[in-house]
Amino acid sequence: MNNRLLKSIVIGLVLAVTLVSVKPEVVYAYTQEELIQMYDEELRKSGIDPETTRARTPEERYKSIGQIALENGYDIPALHQGQNNNNTSTTETEKPKHTHKYSTKVLKAPTCTEEGEVEYKCECGYSYTEKTDKLEHKYEEKITKEATCEEAGEKTFTCTLCGDTKTEKIPALGHVEGLWGVTKEPTCTEDGENALYCKNCSKILKTEVIKAKGHTAGEWVEEKKPTMISKGLLVQRCTVCNEILEVNSIPIAMTGWYIVIGSVVLAGALFVIVRKINKK
Repeated sequence: MNNRLLKSIVIGLVLAVTLVSVKPEVVYAYTQEELIQMYDEELRKSGIDPETTRARTPEERYKSIGQIALENGYDIPALHQGQNNNNTSTTETEKPKHTHKYSTKVLKAPTCTEEGEVEYKCECGYSYTEKTDKLEHKYEEKITKEATCEEAGEKTFTCTLCGDTKTEKIPALGHVEGLWGVTKEPTCTEDGENALYCKNCSKILKTEVIKAKGHTAGEWVEEKKPTMISKGLLVQRCTVCNEILEVNSIPIAMTGWYIVIGSVVLAGALFVIVRKINKK
């Protein structure tokens, strides 16, 4: 610390506390504690933390006060603990001890990112300032993106004091197996399909084959009657899809006696004209 500054502080302190009455035998002296307190206050007024000086403890600072005072031709009565220069007893009158009563004033309000500052001021004129801690963020949570079975969501936290924001991922939910459902009905000849759906998003998770049913044969039906010159037709169809499963012919119906009475060619085809006769 600057020795000149320290010297001026001690000399000012000595002049302030060395009070001698008109009677030389009576000395008004401050106590050791008061001298240390006043010395520390003067250091703080000069912007110096007393505990950062070389004399870190109160006892060391008390000795330092006396040493600097004597080196500069001053004496502090309190150092003699109630005795005058002739080492004769004196009547010591104690000065009432001053207790600081501080009022506070906020010089700078703290925020979430910066410290604040408060001033403490006594009615005697002494004052000092202290830093106050930063405020803690007060976050409100809001879901800004909903999570799905396959995609992560997102939560946003906003500080109600300063507006600072941060985000946090919401893990994907994952699929949940639900019910099976037919996606394609089987037919007589083609396979069908059965699917398992996700309970949450209805996505198909897996499928299985439904085997074709196969045809169901119905009754034989005469779809064409036979004639004297052409066969008839019997058909068997599937009762489900109506597909023809099997075909059989019916022989030509030539019963009885016939005589040929003529012929004719039409469109390249020969037609024979006959007549049925009754034979007795």
